[in-house]
Amino acid sequence: MIKSFVICLCCSFAVLICTQTAFAQHSLSVIDTAISIQIPASNLPLTGLTKAKAKSILYKHFISKGYLTDDLVAQRLVLNDTDADKLSVDFDTKYSDLFFITNGGRPFAIITYWLAPPLASGHCFQPHKAIITKTVSGYKITNEDFIPDRFSIKHITNTKGRIIIHATDYQCANHIDLRKLRIDLITK
Repeated sequence: MIKSFVICLCCSFAVLICTQTAFAQHSLSVIDTAISIQIPASNLPLTGLTKAKAKSILYKHFISKGYLTDDLVAQRLVLNDTDADKLSVDFDTKYSDLFFITNGGRPFAIITYWLAPPLASGHCFQPHKAIITKTVSGYKITNEDFIPDRFSIKHITNTKGRIIIHATDYQCANHIDLRKLRIDLITK
């Protein structure tokens, strides 16, 4: 009898906590902010930029900086001592699409990617964000981490040249969104 009461009490408490968390998620305030980034002026369209091409551009960019790629780590199976201090980059194909944006002669795409130690596992690594532009010398990664990795992009709107990133500030350790964000992305 006492056991049943304790179990029932624990279940009621768990439901109360879940209900309060769900209520808190829906009643988050929206923070308006702005981020200014520099994007090379270019009228070159991003035609032909696919996820596969974006992954290739991303990996080339980070390999040139001495990073490993998840594809390379998976092929090796064993890491060298010299690889111990390196980070590994992995193109994010699971959580987002490419976000294509055109703004005043500066077409660009926002991509997401993972940056962590090789073979890392854990649930609190969050995807990083960067910009891909096309210049006369080809595609280029710019503005790495132009927003913090804890900001989770939900969607992007482009109305009359005004780019708004709708995101949440995600606290991974507690699995909650702290606040909603409306980020005015200003390109120069």
